Amino acid sequence: MASRLSRATKIWTLARDLGLKPKGDPVLAVREYCEQRVMGMIQEFSSCETLTDLIETVRGRLEATFEIVRDDEELRQIRDRYIEKREAAFANLEAELSRDVFGITFQRRKREPWEPRFVSVIDCRGDKAARKYFTKWHELAHLLCLTDQLRLAFRRTHSHHDSKDPEESMMDVIAGHLGFLPSLVRPHVTGEISFDTLDTMKEHLCPEASREAALTGFVQAWPTPVIFVKARLGFRKEQSGQLDQMNFGFRDHPVPALRATTTISNQEARRVGFRIHQNMRVPQSSILRAVFEGRLSTAESDEDLGWWEASDGTALPAVPIRVKARRAWEAVEGLITPKPS
Repeated sequence: MASRLSRATKIWTLARDLGLKPKGDPVLAVREYCEQRVMGMIQEFSSCETLTDLIETVRGRLEATFEIVRDDEELRQIRDRYIEKREAAFANLEAELSRDVFGITFQRRKREPWEPRFVSVIDCRGDKAARKYFTKWHELAHLLCLTDQLRLAFRRTHSHHDSKDPEESMMDVIAGHLGFLPSLVRPHVTGEISFDTLDTMKEHLCPEASREAALTGFVQAWPTPVIFVKARLGFRKEQSGQLDQMNFGFRDHPVPALRATTTISNQEARRVGFRIHQNMRVPQSSILRAVFEGRLSTAESDEDLGWWEASDGTALPAVPIRVKARRAWEAVEGLITPKPS
């Protein structure tokens, strides 16, 4: 887990509130606590075969319901319906679901005994629709960590304003893990990882998830070492500082290179030290470069991890690898695995 988050006082406090006594990483302890709760729900209440089944099982067990907002009129209808039920907290719903808020959860005060205790309003207007699946899990993560009535008056999922809040970041960690729970994903793994395989798994297991979230989640849950790379034109860290001075003629214009701007190594890859560092330059001879330049739309190639070099010329260890690449807008995506023996 991220060291910054692991050092956050809020996360240590949350762990203690949950009755945990983490000796090292409170983030891992809280995540495992939530996973154990969810596994108990599966065993007790349902035989979940898909991630869609899982989210419905957890939602029901936590006495929650989702209200999906697709347009402004639907938002007003939801607000009015709960106001009629004497739930005063909904009166300000339109203002609460501002541009940067993706979801909000209320604890109901005037419910009938058979009605859900919590209502999570999921904002799917415009571009927010792509985060529908993740927002649901983020709101459920708050409920899984609910320790008393004071912890949750309501919680919001922000695009960036709360990105530095440790507790919101913790909920994102939980949502990303439970949304692609390894114990449900791995039974569907067959053969080598590929983009086609991941797309098929998404449609079967969690069609609501965005393509990007599913790709990341499945890579993390994959049972064998894999690195996901997204590369686009970019600069070395020291070159980025030069850009501010370009217009004043102080420096020559730096030339962008194809760099791994996003790298994700799953747990199995990290365990064996199989990784590519963020912002490393893509090797000239890699199939990733050919796909990025448009010579191919998709491709597969056997290469060597030792082709990758840091800006100081230090090369990664020589390891035979298999690279599967596909074009993605102004970038190229790659799945990199140790070459099968």
